[in-house]
Amino acid sequence: MTDMRKQEESGQFQNFCRMAPEDFDHLLSLTIEKIRKSSTNFRDSIPAYDKLAVTLRFLATGDSYESLMYFTKMSKSTICNAISEVCAAINEALQNYAKSARALVVA
Repeated sequence: MTDMRKQEESGQFQNFCRMAPEDFDHLLSLTIEKIRKSSTNFRDSIPAYDKLAVTLRFLATGDSYESLMYFTKMSKSTICNAISEVCAAINEALQNYAKSARALVVA
């Protein structure tokens, strides 16, 4: 995947992820333990950073897996698995935030 960290100053990072770099880093810190995998002798793992970035791009734009495949150089099945894994991690990490927001609306 293109190193999006290098793109932060130009605004390309925010355009790709539809999120400020600081917010991205915060979301990554909340989900990294769930989405990080270890490399093996047979393959390198996909960095949690890349998994989160491709998931946010998919959620923000609705790009097809094929479109994301050309940009990220990940296979369609890898993208599909990453999106599923990251969405579950985000849902779990933000569950308490959603409950707090609902309580504020009701009050």
